[in-house]
Amino acid sequence: MITTLQLDWIKKINPNYRETLKDDEEIMWDTLWNFDECEWSEENAKTVRNCGMIPVEVDGLIFCALSGCGMDLMPIVIYTQLKLTGAIEYDEAMYIKNKSRNYVEAVIGKKHREELLNYINKHFDI
Repeated sequence: MITTLQLDWIKKINPNYRETLKDDEEIMWDTLWNFDECEWSEENAKTVRNCGMIPVEVDGLIFCALSGCGMDLMPIVIYTQLKLTGAIEYDEAMYIKNKSRNYVEAVIGKKHREELLNYINKHFDI
């Protein structure tokens, strides 16, 4: 299950949330994702950063924020979910399969795309 929090809600419970981000990063979208109520840990925060997202701790859970704009960054969200939980959903698998190879590789890189495709081919009949 994916839980999302609107940024306005985050601001209400943690008005200083931006201070937890690196100076050179900026949340460009209005949604933070949490996958399967994944808990905050330094290891999970490192995983989120390695996937190209920004980790934000809220009430002991790790939420993932996009850091970029100007294009559809959903491949980053899907890849992060796979790395944090070990699984993605059917709709996300279809998204990756239906997007062009060049596009997905431009967003997350060839290695990460291949990792997603290996998972998809093993777990889904698409």
